[in-house]
Amino acid sequence: MRLETKLGLFNGLSKLLLVLLGALFIPPIVQRVAVGHTDQRLHDKKEELLRLITRDGLTAFLRAEHDESYADYNILKQEYIAITPLPAYPNGPMGPPTERVFEEPRQVDQEVEDFRILSYVAPLGTLSPADALASINGAPPRRYRLEIGSSLATVELLTDTLRQLALWVLVAGAL
Repeated sequence: MRLETKLGLFNGLSKLLLVLLGALFIPPIVQRVAVGHTDQRLHDKKEELLRLITRDGLTAFLRAEHDESYADYNILKQEYIAITPLPAYPNGPMGPPTERVFEEPRQVDQEVEDFRILSYVAPLGTLSPADALASINGAPPRRYRLEIGSSLATVELLTDTLRQLALWVLVAGAL
């Protein structure tokens, strides 16, 4: 076999191997990037919401007289925010704020949709002057659960877009 043929065969097989390895390793990497991006967006929204609560108070979100929860979904039901009052801690310190990110189904209207959720539990301020007076008099501030969710369909759409882009770049680079 001539050297030119061997080099051409080696070049073609090495490009094919690179494309196959890229097709094997790119999807999990892209999935991690998309989930990391979504988690960062959830953290950014949490910080923005905490700034709003600090500036405007919880009365902008909750009804103090009924001690109700607050929930808001965007128009396409792809993201939501929920603030839920929690029962007081039984005898003891309240503990530090807790935060976790997880995936769980939620019911939106009559449909069940999977969401990536950031849950943050902490004392979030006061609802009324009576609550402020109670906290001054030694009563612990009220704890709330703040949930911010993003539909997994949105995460999958971002993953698919990034995966297609990466594979096209890989194929174009191999040519």
